[in-house]
Amino acid sequence: MKAWLPMFGLTVLICGCSQSVLRPYQIARPDPDRTEASPNTDIAGSAANEGNSGITGSSEKTDATIPATGNDSTSTTPVTNTPPAAPVPATGSVSVTVNIIPPTPAGPYRNRGHIRSVWITDANNQYIKTIHAFAGQRAVHLKRWQVFTARTLDATSGATQTTPAAGIPVTATWDLKDKAGAQMMTGDYKIWMEFTEANTPALDAGKAPADVNQVIDNTNGYESFVVPFTVSPAGTTKTDSSNAVFKDVAVKHVP
Repeated sequence: MKAWLPMFGLTVLICGCSQSVLRPYQIARPDPDRTEASPNTDIAGSAANEGNSGITGSSEKTDATIPATGNDSTSTTPVTNTPPAAPVPATGSVSVTVNIIPPTPAGPYRNRGHIRSVWITDANNQYIKTIHAFAGQRAVHLKRWQVFTARTLDATSGATQTTPAAGIPVTATWDLKDKAGAQMMTGDYKIWMEFTEANTPALDAGKAPADVNQVIDNTNGYESFVVPFTVSPAGTTKTDSSNAVFKDVAVKHVP
């Protein structure tokens, strides 16, 4: 056996086997300074060196090399708000058309006739002018209109008129002047409409005429409606069919 082993090893070398194939069969010399419980000083040292390199994790490396992104107030363009155009004298006229449908339930004077009115205020409910009135002696029952006009009528008022089931088409025109004849400016306005087939109660004390929770609003045969609109240099058109009595409202400003 002892004379055969060297020949076996020589045969392996002649076959060209690499050293890595022979390594599992080599017997390493024991290290007298190392025990099984001793740590691998090469690995521990490598880890210590890596820890001293200043890199503690991928997140810290990312923070150190990649700048933060997102909303940066110093790099965004400031937004400037364009102020609204200054009012200028309004030109032309405003036409108002509406189809008045009999309210439900009916008022006690359905067969005798109703009364109605249409007037203009500014956006703050300051009275400007009446552009349509059909009331006669019973005008006192158009309580909102009476308060706004201070009971000084500035429009021709006709007699009462019955209301057919199909409604009554009404057309009115505002010349863009106030009650005294002064020219109005471009801006926001309101068109007010009032209708009644009844003797309406007084407005609630302490409530503004514009308040829709007045006791008058619960009267059979009574209705009021407000349509905001804008007068601009270029002209405007607005329609509104949301009210059951004042249907198909169309407001058109032609400069």
